[in-house]
Amino acid sequence: MAKECRALFSRLFFSAITLVIASAHTDAMADVGYVGAWGDQGDGTYKNPILPGCYGDLDAIRVDSDYYMITTTGGRSPGMMVLQSKDLVNWTIIGHVADDVTPYLGAATWAGSIRYYLGRFWVYFNANPKGLFMSSASNAAGPWEPLTRVAYDTDPTMPGDGWDDCCTLLDDDGQLYLVMSNYANNYNIHMFKMTIDGKNLVKSSDVIIHQSHGSEANKLYKIDGYYYHLYSQSGVSGHRVVMMERSTNIFGPYTESKQVEESIAGDREPNQGGLIQTPSGDWWWLTHEGLGNFPEGRNACLLPVTWKNGFPVFGVDTDNDGAGELVWSYKKPVLGYPITLPQSSDEFSDAALMPQWEWTRQPSSSQWSLTANPGFLRLYASGNMLTQRFMKGDTGSATCKMDISEMADGQEAGFCHFDGAFYARIGIVQTAGVRRLKYDESGTVTLGPTVSGTTVWLRSKMNNVPASTSWYSLDGVNFTQLGTTYQIKAGDYYGFDKLALFSFNNSTQSGSVDFDWFHYTYDSGSGGAGGTPGQSDGGADASGGSGGTTGSGGIAGSAGSGGNSATGGNSATGGNRATSGNRATGGNSATGGIGSTGSTAHPSGGTTSANGGATNTGGTAASGGGATTSNGGSPGLGGSLATNGTNAGGAAAGGSSTRVAGGVGGSVQASGGGTVSVTGGERGAATGTFTSPRTSGCSCALASAASNRGHHSSAVHLLLGLATIATLARRLRGPKRCP
Repeated sequence: MAKECRALFSRLFFSAITLVIASAHTDAMADVGYVGAWGDQGDGTYKNPILPGCYGDLDAIRVDSDYYMITTTGGRSPGMMVLQSKDLVNWTIIGHVADDVTPYLGAATWAGSIRYYLGRFWVYFNANPKGLFMSSASNAAGPWEPLTRVAYDTDPTMPGDGWDDCCTLLDDDGQLYLVMSNYANNYNIHMFKMTIDGKNLVKSSDVIIHQSHGSEANKLYKIDGYYYHLYSQSGVSGHRVVMMERSTNIFGPYTESKQVEESIAGDREPNQGGLIQTPSGDWWWLTHEGLGNFPEGRNACLLPVTWKNGFPVFGVDTDNDGAGELVWSYKKPVLGYPITLPQSSDEFSDAALMPQWEWTRQPSSSQWSLTANPGFLRLYASGNMLTQRFMKGDTGSATCKMDISEMADGQEAGFCHFDGAFYARIGIVQTAGVRRLKYDESGTVTLGPTVSGTTVWLRSKMNNVPASTSWYSLDGVNFTQLGTTYQIKAGDYYGFDKLALFSFNNSTQSGSVDFDWFHYTYDSGSGGAGGTPGQSDGGADASGGSGGTTGSGGIAGSAGSGGNSATGGNSATGGNRATSGNRATGGNSATGGIGSTGSTAHPSGGTTSANGGATNTGGTAASGGGATTSNGGSPGLGGSLATNGTNAGGAAAGGSSTRVAGGVGGSVQASGGGTVSVTGGERGAATGTFTSPRTSGCSCALASAASNRGHHSSAVHLLLGLATIATLARRLRGPKRCP
């Protein structure tokens, strides 16, 4: 026992020392393990992770002033997601490489590479056990060519199973190369020549350029006349370590080698990603945190890169050993772009699904439709689920509106969290013509009341534990919880929680449901996150979130047809006022947000308006407080958007920003000192003055008493240290992939 205690003390002491050293760096704040702080901070800095969801096995490049990222999708369809950014911090999903995953049906995408040459984007990835695949496109958003299985010369069966983590390089003389690990044979790393069309490996050119324990995560670069081979391996301590070797000959020998990044207490082993140079000449490494078994999967992080003696240093070398460490906060690579988030909501009113969606398997036209009932997503009882990534924010809210009029006996349909054997689903089950609500948590069932109507609203409310609760409504306004709190889980090392719409029938596979819309927001300040349950008829969440992470009140939603208006969220200290709700036909006017410390309360932020088209007027900001913003939701039935409020005393000191993730159709306007981002299915515009940084505090389950982001009590650090020890004790080694 004494030996174990000494080991525990040693690790806690090391964690504390690491924190102190990292915190001393002027640009990097090592608030290790801080929950709720991520992404663009609105003040020219960012916090890691930049994306708190599973964007594992990623690669990234720059083309002109745009950045592109790919991330694995396992066996889901479409395959291999593509994202785009202007600043390496804020990302938008623009599509997938493989609309049809039939060529590797029954397999899963592993880590791939994206490159741009010959005027086209090129993506390669292994899908074991089916082999190596590629596609290319002139536009990263597509269309992409149908997948081609890459062959040894003309042998279509090779290379087969057992290979991973490939990357191509087009040399100055026009010769194309590919590097790839053969993990089935001692993790030997092979270099091949390729035909110029990129569809065949030249077998006779095969050379093993490297081998070490678990060596994979290959990337190739040519910089200043040297060929740089980036890879990771399992270190002596059991951690993944990131290595770089170089040679003046692409086939080697690679006699110069250096560790360029090392894991520190509190991180999850960044170990695979893309090395990128900005137009200004700065270098960055976009990577995933490679440890698995986390509910949000392996999230994306961004590290600054410096060069020393011909080799890069990823992150900040706080202990002067030549290898960098993950930074938790840093200045942004590129300034001047607003906060944006990957899309999350869908009105189902377009000709195609929004690009965040992925089916659990390749769908057929008989399983779903956007045209059978225009403006709705119809799911037939096929069992094929429509999924998107869970994003671990401080708070989250996912709500859908479902028409159940065409359900059949034996059918179940609704919304769920799931990964592998773990799930929590809420929906409707029909038996002998009777429909009733049902909550099912991994086989433990709670039945709700029978439903006589044809429409239900379903909701999941999430926190940063992470955990979720499931709710239903029969009128779109009043929500009731069904079932218990679900601890969100990953099903295995490579898994992560997914939000999904489902419809199945174990008896006859008959019946269908129509989803009117799906709205998913995350983190305080997003519309509907953290507020009183409620949903307008066809509008945004009926209650805004309290000011927290983003430092501003949430966006109030539209009132239901004939109903009362939503209540605006409370603003955070010094933050912007919550936005008033929209009018719907026959509804009363929205109530303005209530100011908190530092602002005078203006409870009457919205005035009553006539049915159908009169305008809601935004409230007046308190003197010296934040400026009132215009409504960010959609107008009510026949209604108009709210106008900007006046600003008595100028923009709020320090300003605040509002995240609007998964917005709904209308335009968003801001004036004065706020930053507004609009993502996720917005069909309108984002306009206004985007100037002031977001500076107010955010809530944290472990450190609710902390008033500034990035600072914690010693008790919190101790808890985080203990959590780190527990994580280290149960680590499993293996390839880092994200299904």
